[in-house]
Amino acid sequence: MQDKQWMLSKPVAFMVFNRPVTTRRVFEAIRRAKPPKLFVVADGPRADRENENKICAEVRAITEKIDWECEVYRNYADENMGCKERMASGITWVFQHVDECIIIEDDILPDDSFFFFAETMLDKYRDDSRVMLVSGCSRLFGSPVNDISQWSEYSYTFSKISEVWGWATWKRAWDKYDITMENWPEDKENNLLRRVYDEHIASYMEHEFQATYDGKIDTWDYEWFYTVLHEDGYVVMPQGNLTTNIGFGEGATHTLNDNDELAHMRYVPIKIPFVHPEAVKRDIYGDILYSKFVYKYPPFSRRILTFIGRQFKKTEIGSKIWRKAKKVLKH
Repeated sequence: MQDKQWMLSKPVAFMVFNRPVTTRRVFEAIRRAKPPKLFVVADGPRADRENENKICAEVRAITEKIDWECEVYRNYADENMGCKERMASGITWVFQHVDECIIIEDDILPDDSFFFFAETMLDKYRDDSRVMLVSGCSRLFGSPVNDISQWSEYSYTFSKISEVWGWATWKRAWDKYDITMENWPEDKENNLLRRVYDEHIASYMEHEFQATYDGKIDTWDYEWFYTVLHEDGYVVMPQGNLTTNIGFGEGATHTLNDNDELAHMRYVPIKIPFVHPEAVKRDIYGDILYSKFVYKYPPFSRRILTFIGRQFKKTEIGSKIWRKAKKVLKH
């Protein structure tokens, strides 16, 4: 862990919706970090969900318990905007006020060292336009089924794989974000993904990017991943794992299966002081390992579960179907 005298100097954006249990845990981690500026972005209740307005109000109240010196900004939606529009517009709003920020969603629980790592990277690569994203998550190290030891002598490497389970970036990078993925058809035609990845991960990402472009997935992050690729940007990838997703299962938008190995991510700390790479250069071997151990094709049962969740969970009847399917498919 960093020196006890260290104090976070970077702003934090906290993205919340309707999950008081996870929100409370994540907010406690933010409270320990004591950011000098806190941006709270909240989606509004869905009109067809009974009592969701009360739950959203409860979540917002959690974020109002500020007991440290902090400049607070709030952006609350009166009505539900959905994951894609709320996240994208919220982050854009944040960067109307600051030039760099640490971003955490209400189901991503960071280790305390995550804030120190993110701040250090924001400072070091502030003026390097090649670096577009700082990840606190490495699913390669965090997965309980992977026994991967550090392959690099450095504390982090540069990757072409984006992760946003606890992350940070700069306004200069986010300004390039294109929620419409305007250039995707051309990049797909020109085999952008296969010029960057092996066939395994390229095929997976092509399917997800196309579904996002066609409006079949209500998400904001694939557009961001695509933007980083289109701009030939680099991702700072820690040689460890500093965050874990505590939001799998009931109430999730995309992480529906609470039996998924990624629902049990472990913290793998990075030794301090950090050992920095000598140059901004892609760690191709690291990306190959990521492709092999993280972007593996999911079991057939998990594909069925994800499909049911995405298609039907938006309604009360669909939610009941999803719960029954989950009980069957988990065995």
